[in-house]
Order: sequence, then C-alpha cells, then structure tokens
Amino acid sequence: MVMKRFDKSAEVFAAGYALPWYSVERTTRSWRYKDNIFTTPVEVAVERVSLAGDELDALHMESYKHEPL
Repeated sequence: MVMKRFDKSAEVFAAGYALPWYSVERTTRSWRYKDNIFTTPVEVAVERVSLAGDELDALHMESYKHEPL
C-alpha cells in the first residue's frame, strides 16, 4: 500500500484521519480529530501517513467504530 502524504494537519482531517495526541497510557492511544480528543485501545488498527515529511500512525475514522464526536 502506498503511504498517503499530506502537508498540513487540516488535509489529514479532511481525508478522514485522526492524528496521534500526547498520551502516557500503555493500554490506550490518544487521538485528535479536528477539535476532538479521544482514546482507543492500542489494539485498534492504524495506518501510516506522512505529514510534512514525518511518518505518523493515523486512525482512519470510517474504519473505526466509535461514538459520534
């Protein structure tokens, strides 16, 4: 699979991805999607994306079943 590349976080959000948010928990991951911060279990599948040259894990919102944000 080809890694998706973005220049700005707004482009990542527009494509339907959440970005990692600071977290020290070992059992959950924190995410930011637009103006919302939420957590998922670490077992939830993620994709790798490139944001301004940095590779990051990203959570595709359509593939993750969640409470409405």
